[in-house]
Amino acid sequence: MILKISAILWSLIGFFTGSIEVFFAGGVACIALDIIKLSIGASNMWTVFLTYTAGYIFIGSWAGILFASIINNTVEMITPRIKELQSYRAELK
Repeated sequence: MILKISAILWSLIGFFTGSIEVFFAGGVACIALDIIKLSIGASNMWTVFLTYTAGYIFIGSWAGILFASIINNTVEMITPRIKELQSYRAELK
């Protein structure tokens, strides 16, 4: 979890500061996390494949795959939190 957060933050910092090296390092870390999750069966292969393909098609270069890996990891990190908040909200009603 800490590695995922740090990889996403590195990518965002690199993107917004214009540092290609920092963005590339964060994106490669996100890709490595995706590969690890795929190898242990913790992630859906089709989601990763379609996200990477869409990123490459949308951007048109290797940076699209990095953007897709960052988006994929961010969504996978936020989704359980949203479901948790929805369950708290249902308890309050």
